Amino acid sequence: MAIYDVQDAFTDLLMPIVIIQSAPGKYVEGKWIEGTPTLTPAEAVVHPMSENEINALKIEGYQGNEMMRFYIPDKYLAEITSNVAPKTADIISYNGARYTALKIKNWISIGGYMTYFGERLT
Repeated sequence: MAIYDVQDAFTDLLMPIVIIQSAPGKYVEGKWIEGTPTLTPAEAVVHPMSENEINALKIEGYQGNEMMRFYIPDKYLAEITSNVAPKTADIISYNGARYTALKIKNWISIGGYMTYFGERLT
């Protein structure tokens, strides 16, 4: 349970997203086989990030593409974290575009949500 559960403030702003998580690929008899993806339908408050916010986060791997913040309520935590580690970076599908999660902040114990910082894939 969150100390200051703020999920109720997000309810009217939630948008549908899909979190795509994949197990790592592997070589089978010399041939590369991609890992199996798991699709988790979820909801999030979606917010574009400014250049100042991106610079302040010091996100490694940032390529200069559009960045979005996805505030995801903790009711999706169990499904998102149940996939076996290790895995590749999470991908968030939102409004016809895909974003790779460059950073994830866990605010579950304080505010009842997680924040994914995603860069749009080209």
